[in-house]
Amino acid sequence: EIRAAGLFQEPNSYCLNLFVLTTLAALHRPNRLLLLAAATTMMMSQSLWGVAAALVLIVLHELRWTTSLRRMVKTSAAIALGAVAIFQVYIWTTKYQMDAVPFFYSRLIEILSDASLQQRYINNACYEEQASKNEMAGASQVAAWMFGEGLTTRFFLQCLPANGLFFLLKSFGLVGSLALAASLLFASRDLSGRAKLFVVATLAFAFPTYPLVTYLLCWIWLPMLILLSRELTDQNSRAVS
Repeated sequence: EIRAAGLFQEPNSYCLNLFVLTTLAALHRPNRLLLLAAATTMMMSQSLWGVAAALVLIVLHELRWTTSLRRMVKTSAAIALGAVAIFQVYIWTTKYQMDAVPFFYSRLIEILSDASLQQRYINNACYEEQASKNEMAGASQVAAWMFGEGLTTRFFLQCLPANGLFFLLKSFGLVGSLALAASLLFASRDLSGRAKLFVVATLAFAFPTYPLVTYLLCWIWLPMLILLSRELTDQNSRAVS
């Protein structure tokens, strides 16, 4: 199945990169046309995560720029319906004639047995290696879970669900992961409630996919996310005063 994945390695990668870039654009200035284009192409990639991320992106944009909850819901719904409508036209006009439904719906119907879902969130099917690791006893295993085993992408080949949250725990351990969370809380301590919600929602949705911390883009994106969120805090402060 060839899907519209842009210049990136696969549809999910395209969606993650676009999600990261468009969240910064959404913080910087309102642009619903750009938002619609980003959300629509993420859906057209037919990545399941990408479709969900597109809807989250729309809500985040309106969270940033719309003060009225009622208006935020209406505008988000209108943009989402527009993106979904274009997506539906695309998948139905490009599906194979022999298929009863487009490829995207075939994946949804068989979601519990979807290979990508299994690998990303459950396991990567190397049961024998995992069993041998579970038999390892002693303090080394406890220390590895507490303090991690270092930052390397080779962990994706070692019976680890291929998503960023498991990758963080494997690399930094429980202590290191909590330290990273504490550092983020400290960095965003003076943000407004709305700005904090934007940052937390963005990170919470971005990290359960690829190992984002191994991307150089992540370490440019994260400080910019917090810095631009301060503008939202300043805006809220001016509105109150």
